[in-house]
Amino acid sequence: MHTTSDAGGVDGGGTADDDGGTEPHEPEVTMGRLLVADGTDAVVRVIDLDDGTVHGPIAIEAAARVYADPFARYGYAVQGSANRVHIVDSGVLFESHGDHYHIAKEAPSLLSTRLDGDRPVHFVVHGEEDTPSSWYAASFNDGSGILDVIQERSLSTTEPRIVHVPSGRPHHGVGLVVAGHVLLSLPDPEDATASLPIGVTARAVATPDEVEDTFDGCPGLHGEAAGHELVAFGCSDGVLFLEVHGDHFHEIKREYPGTVPDDVRVGTLAAAHDLDVVIGNWSNEGLVVIDPHAEPHFTPIPIESPVLRFALDAHGEHLVVLTADGRLHALAPTTGEPLGEPIRVIDAFAVEPGHAQVRPTFTVGAERVFVVDPRVDEVIEVELEAWAIERRIEVGGSPGSIAIFSVSPDFGEHDGHEH
Repeated sequence: MHTTSDAGGVDGGGTADDDGGTEPHEPEVTMGRLLVADGTDAVVRVIDLDDGTVHGPIAIEAAARVYADPFARYGYAVQGSANRVHIVDSGVLFESHGDHYHIAKEAPSLLSTRLDGDRPVHFVVHGEEDTPSSWYAASFNDGSGILDVIQERSLSTTEPRIVHVPSGRPHHGVGLVVAGHVLLSLPDPEDATASLPIGVTARAVATPDEVEDTFDGCPGLHGEAAGHELVAFGCSDGVLFLEVHGDHFHEIKREYPGTVPDDVRVGTLAAAHDLDVVIGNWSNEGLVVIDPHAEPHFTPIPIESPVLRFALDAHGEHLVVLTADGRLHALAPTTGEPLGEPIRVIDAFAVEPGHAQVRPTFTVGAERVFVVDPRVDEVIEVELEAWAIERRIEVGGSPGSIAIFSVSPDFGEHDGHEH
């Protein structure tokens, strides 16, 4: 583990306070930058969305999957086959001037701080809006069962805050930080060969070795999503919800309806800050809206073509779905109703079984959707409100994973969101 950083800047979100003028000012705004990992080669590239400039390729250790929060300064390249997570500084700095921001841009770079763990797989970035210190990145290492946790804001300091939280043994797990607590998957204590966990433990991030609570009613746990005060985990028999109540969590378990076939379950989830429901996959049957409080708790959304990826925008106004027939869909998150006609953004894609295949994917941010296809060396940008392709940016290589970071804190409806 390396715990030094060569990052400049003023805090983990690339923002600074300034007591300077408060005169009316035309604010500087940036759409941010895209972090794109090649699906074959051990490189990442960074695209400036304001002018389309492509920075890179930047060499890493292995082909990666990339993650970031849209308003964060840092992105993460998870390289399971190389037992490493590299951290990418976007090079965008925000300086607060009261009612607006000044923006400075530098070339993106890799930090010397990195995570070295045994087979990192699940990676989660989460925090609360308007609370910069609450944002953490969490990397679960399947080979060791250890969760590596980074406080994002500390990455711009000389001593980044990184803690390592053991789960008990190797397994295919997950962890994240919510409301000052580490939620960490709990391996099956009765079956040492079981790869999937049976629940989660909760422990204060300040004392991560001390388990405060255990929620062990989620057999076959796979998939998680966190909104404002609601965290969901997919189970073989239903969905486990943990609601934030001050310094602890309340547990809600919703079991699948009796009419659901045995081979149908939720294993991937999406949530948003302003939504009281979560979205899950419904095995190969499409998607499902899951409401922990109101009945029906499960409302299926039939999708005719296999789903390659689904995600929510920051405030849960659009459920975006990319399907194997090459179309991009915008749906109402609470009902699944179409918000417009599907847009064909790529050629039809033949899905292979398993998880080794590099598939087309997308990220959502700056009121847009950015689609990549490993067969084509470009990013397709779709404007959400107009629901139309806005531009295509040549990126080079075979793009296999994409994330957006360093969107202006005051971009669109996101005034005051900074970390």
